[in-house]
Amino acid sequence: MRTLPTFAASQSTSPSSRDVWSRVMATLMLYRSRRALAQLDSHILNDIGISREQALSEAKRAVWDAPSRWRA
Repeated sequence: MRTLPTFAASQSTSPSSRDVWSRVMATLMLYRSRRALAQLDSHILNDIGISREQALSEAKRAVWDAPSRWRA
């Protein structure tokens, strides 16, 4: 009797549509939160310990310029 070799099913290297959609939504949320930060009044920024310059600097960052822990 002859046996045929078996191969383990390989995992797909392409991300699932759910993973892609999750990343798109996270990027959109990051974009919106940075824009909202730029619109906050000075007294609210002071309450959270951020200067106007820091808020504007953060708002100007590109959406792909995020800490790796945010992108995980």
